[in-house]
Amino acid sequence: EGSFILGIAKTLFDRPLNSAAAIWVYGYTKDSKIFKVTNDTMFNNYEDFENKVKDKMTIVPNVSPGKNSRRLSFRAVSLPRNFKDDGHNANCIVFLTAVNNVNAFENATLKTSFSKEVAVSLKSVDVSSIVPKGEAVNVSKDYTKDDVDRVVKAILK
Repeated sequence: EGSFILGIAKTLFDRPLNSAAAIWVYGYTKDSKIFKVTNDTMFNNYEDFENKVKDKMTIVPNVSPGKNSRRLSFRAVSLPRNFKDDGHNANCIVFLTAVNNVNAFENATLKTSFSKEVAVSLKSVDVSSIVPKGEAVNVSKDYTKDDVDRVVKAILK
């Protein structure tokens, strides 16, 4: 998943646009607090973003949601509602999920202050219901270049 995220970031940073990116992760990682978009959390180059992704994507042992995995999925889609971007540093949020069934979100929708929302299913599950005003993209389990291109297209659309 980290490599897939980096593939998307590399494609965006290689474009002649003024791109910036930030990352927040949930699940079996050490980062689950509310994310605040600031100048300090945004990265304007691929190398700095790559370093942050590698740090954030570190798997934490002995962290298992177990029977609470459904609640964790709901919490994950609910947390972006509270993401702060007071300085309007970002215009798009990309939400990646590996749920096998969208019912794990219990009819939650990704409601944010960002002008664009993209939900990406890493398990080829239809996640359009969590971004009714955004873009939903299904990717293969191999995370191919075509998958990267489809996500980038949804971000830039």
